[in-house]
Amino acid sequence: LAAAGGLDNLYGGQRFGDGGRNIARGLRYLAGEGARMRRKADFLVSAGQSTLFNLYLLERRARGLSRTVLAGDILRKTTSGGLFECADPAVDQARLDAGEVEITGPIYGGKMMAPSEGTPSADLEAAILARTGVTQTALNALGRKVPGTRRPLQLTPTDLQIRAAPAVELASRAPGPHNPSLLSEGVCLSFGLPAGAYATQLTHEIQGPTDLETP
Repeated sequence: LAAAGGLDNLYGGQRFGDGGRNIARGLRYLAGEGARMRRKADFLVSAGQSTLFNLYLLERRARGLSRTVLAGDILRKTTSGGLFECADPAVDQARLDAGEVEITGPIYGGKMMAPSEGTPSADLEAAILARTGVTQTALNALGRKVPGTRRPLQLTPTDLQIRAAPAVELASRAPGPHNPSLLSEGVCLSFGLPAGAYATQLTHEIQGPTDLETP
């Protein structure tokens, strides 16, 4: 995983409510249509911002840019956490490959550090907003409710261990041809994650694509 640059740092499905019901409402709230949804504002802001981030990350993945530095990208220093804008992709690509920096994606908001206009990175971030109907003007109007921040596109779990798990007997279930008393052997994963990362999403990324991949 470290050699591959880690795993995509997607938000898990629990951010979006049962069946993803808060996705559309969250985006409407961020677009300035949430006057009647004030009591659920915190949940909707979280769902909307998480949806936009996932869309951005998945778009970079689709374009083969998850590990490619673009001009204007907001990069994070892995040692200090400091953010800066990429002015020389060739230089910063070498730093990314060496593990010195990581690419961040947008948690859109009025005070988010953003790429300079006219850069490839800025164009990509703007394209995600245009696709969803959310505008920077609407985000600015929400003020302190939606300040915005940056989130690393990828993460590398620490202390990752994979081992065989023994079969487990389910004593509460009556055995039968369609209800066996033993579960088959499986695999046990143990790992550490930074704050804000999702264990369920990491296991999903390891297992492969499912319906949870898109918000």
